[in-house]
Amino acid sequence: IKNNISAYKYNYKNNIIIFIIMSKIYANGSFSSDELIFYYLLCRECREKGYLRIFINDNSGVRVGFSEDMLDNIEIRDNGIFIEDGNDKIEESDLYIQDNNANVITTEKITLTDKYLSYNSKLISIFSNKNSGSENLSLSSLCAIETIDAYNSIFTLSYVSGMSVGIGAYLCRLGNRIIMKKDSYMLLTGYQALNKLLGDNYYKSNLSLGGYEVLGKNGIVQCEVVNDMDGIEEIFRWIEYYIDGQSSHSKKLYDNTNKYSNMDDNTNECINQNTNDNANEHNNIDDSANKCTNQDITDNTNECIIQNIDFNKVINKSIENYNEIEIIENIIDKNTYKEYMPDYAPNIITARAKIQNTTIAIISSKHHTYNNHITNEENNKSTTNTQNINNKNNIESKLMPHVLHASSSQKFSEFISQINTENLNLLIIANYKGFSGGDKDMLDGVLKYGSNIINELKIFKNKIYIYIPPNGQLRGGTYVIFDKNINKNIRLTVHNTAEVGVLEPSALCEIKVKNKIKSKLEKIVNKYKECKHLNTDDNYNNDNITYNNNLSTINNHNNHNDSYNINTTIKTIAEDICKLQDNTFRLYKDNIIDEYVEVKELRNKIIEYFNLPDK
Repeated sequence: IKNNISAYKYNYKNNIIIFIIMSKIYANGSFSSDELIFYYLLCRECREKGYLRIFINDNSGVRVGFSEDMLDNIEIRDNGIFIEDGNDKIEESDLYIQDNNANVITTEKITLTDKYLSYNSKLISIFSNKNSGSENLSLSSLCAIETIDAYNSIFTLSYVSGMSVGIGAYLCRLGNRIIMKKDSYMLLTGYQALNKLLGDNYYKSNLSLGGYEVLGKNGIVQCEVVNDMDGIEEIFRWIEYYIDGQSSHSKKLYDNTNKYSNMDDNTNECINQNTNDNANEHNNIDDSANKCTNQDITDNTNECIIQNIDFNKVINKSIENYNEIEIIENIIDKNTYKEYMPDYAPNIITARAKIQNTTIAIISSKHHTYNNHITNEENNKSTTNTQNINNKNNIESKLMPHVLHASSSQKFSEFISQINTENLNLLIIANYKGFSGGDKDMLDGVLKYGSNIINELKIFKNKIYIYIPPNGQLRGGTYVIFDKNINKNIRLTVHNTAEVGVLEPSALCEIKVKNKIKSKLEKIVNKYKECKHLNTDDNYNNDNITYNNNLSTINNHNNHNDSYNINTTIKTIAEDICKLQDNTFRLYKDNIIDEYVEVKELRNKIIEYFNLPDK
């Protein structure tokens, strides 16, 4: 047992079955690094030893968290959020900054601990939420790839007993065989989040998005049962079919009366098995899990020697602000660009072009919203859409910018498959807030086509260069499909203003900033207000305090024209802390992200990587 996951080994007709059971006994059934690593090791064990893998799950997706432990040591100042020096420093280094105008070199202090990175005590990146940070997205992709390999090697089946969200839904889909209990659902985005995105209460429940009424119609879920006992029977019925198919003996008639005669005794034996014997039997899994999950963070951080990091790129945020089209124009050879399928799912670009006279393929997000008018006849086929309902006879469907819909996911995966046959290298400019999870997109197979992107990238033969552009972001499931674990030929680079996280800061705050955390934040804000009040005249309005939280212009820290003022509220401070959690340094220091790259150097970086010998 590892937090939410328990595993049972079961012998059925001389076939070893591993039941991986994900429940809500802890943290609402969410996946932290512990659960993800344990799932990965169990799934790999099944694949390597030829065991049948049954995934019974009721989960809420990747765990999200707020760095509450940092609140006792932070303070607000006029120009941002600062950390009070503690005893948890790991390394300090001097950063030498040259002022080109004055020809002067100044020395600044960089502090790296196992919880944060600071610059002259100003927080740059927070990563103390080890089990609920963006690192879990990388581990999620590792689990996804292992599930694909398992499906191609052994029998895999998933049973959804309540809900399966995000990576949970991915793992079910990638295992292909899915049984769902009545009133359960699988989805990528919850109905409340979708309603917030759409600005209205279109959806009333998650069942309307990912219940059997939707996923049964498009074949993603193959079977629905009324209760868990029926679910167990269907699991063993499917196993029976598989065993018969693998057997060289004649198939036996299905005996309705005795089909599970030995199940109760065998199950009780499994559940009541001596815990010590079970631990000894699986000590190789437990040892591996402990080695991964309990790794000394200090050692891990020290591997990333502070002097070998280009902190100028980490600290000095670039003022570049190119959109995706402008980036493509900047890096390709002149007059070589050709977009294909421009009218199909137009919120993503699929194109071919040349760099240094060599043809490459390009897939990119787009920053425009596209409207798609749906006629009454089409409306009758799908009663609602994830977008604007104009009247009874018409729907205006919107393909949102930086969102992967069913059609854009299909276009994405099919284009990868096509260029794989053409032996081209691939450039992906990735700026996505997530997958659309509306009822039409779920019915149209966004879960299926999103999973297909992982499959196609996994088998891609040539080099893949992925770039998160200036002020871009990758959230949740859209990060999982681009992680380096998917393919050894992926190089993942980011602009230093980009962010990676499970949820957007505002959404994370709504979930996590309550009670104790809110009280701590209130004390921090009040302390700042008191300090400001002491340094102002008697007419100072204590309710309208502003502070300059300008993390993007530290290289111009004496230029106050680059700053912006915002109302100092608990919500504002909480969102700023969440943004610090999403700073990509936490992934860069652990080699999940390869490099910081500015647009002005992107062309040369792409040429350099594509010219490297194959791995």
